Amino acid sequence: MNSQLAIYTSPPPWWRREAVPDNSWLKRTSLWYGLRCLKAWFRRPVGGHYAVTRSLLAGLRQNGVSFSYNPPFLSSCEVIVLSGVDTLRFAIEQKAAGRIKFLAAGPNICVLPSLCDYLVANEAVDLYVVNSEWTRRLYVEDCPALDNKIAIWPSGVDVDFWVRRNPPRPGHVLIYLKNSFAPLGDVERVLESLHMCVKILRYGEYDASTFKAFLESSECMIYMGGAESQGIALAEAWAMDVPTFVWAGADKIWPIPAYASSAPYLSEHTGELWIDSEDLAIKLIAFFSNRRCYTPRSYVLHSLTDKLTAKNLLRLVAQHQGSV
Repeated sequence: MNSQLAIYTSPPPWWRREAVPDNSWLKRTSLWYGLRCLKAWFRRPVGGHYAVTRSLLAGLRQNGVSFSYNPPFLSSCEVIVLSGVDTLRFAIEQKAAGRIKFLAAGPNICVLPSLCDYLVANEAVDLYVVNSEWTRRLYVEDCPALDNKIAIWPSGVDVDFWVRRNPPRPGHVLIYLKNSFAPLGDVERVLESLHMCVKILRYGEYDASTFKAFLESSECMIYMGGAESQGIALAEAWAMDVPTFVWAGADKIWPIPAYASSAPYLSEHTGELWIDSEDLAIKLIAFFSNRRCYTPRSYVLHSLTDKLTAKNLLRLVAQHQGSV
């Protein structure tokens, strides 16, 4: 990249228009506005989807790439907007004013293009990224105009944080519950029949340290969610060298596309899908009897580190710059 790179997860404070009318002199002169700008400038929180933002910023640093994060002003920049409809609106305005040379966006702008008035397909957006193959298909079906400028980019995980320091405790299994309609009772009965010691972690009720501690003591994780655009929690488990057994029955409960995936990056190295409790029991017995082995951390080290995924995004930007 020859020009400056800027990463955005929120527009600069001066662009925000709430609370004070756009054309009001009060907006530019009020103490309220000035304090708000200073607060945003000095705190500079990591916004948007925290895990994706953290991964990209860390990966860029590890690759020695110079960049700015949520800068207040732009001049001849290449810009990546990671999250926020308003953030993308700001960037589109800046490109129209000639301050942005190349504009990439995604993956956390909106659930579907139609739900943000197809802003992601605006002609000013040169590249739009989504997390996986099935979400790419979903976006293109919703907005065919994206087909030639949409690409797949999964974010990475911090493999220095998500690393096992001690061996797991024999017979200990972690259940990660993200879907309240998942067959938790059936799974608990299977694990009880296999004489396993079980811990349950519910989505939204833990922090990274708690999740890491639970993974540290577990031989495997049973994941019960729904359709996942990427499945970052799964990648964090894999980085801890914990294989995952992922429930693939969400389509029987929710009206999701048949091609949607419960774990887009699950592979023979990282675990298995299971449909029902009988299927899960068979796969767990094979695992605990050492007839089936996995190498999840090795998989992450070769494909989903912060450094590798940041490099992949830069490569996508370079490829699409050539077609603009």
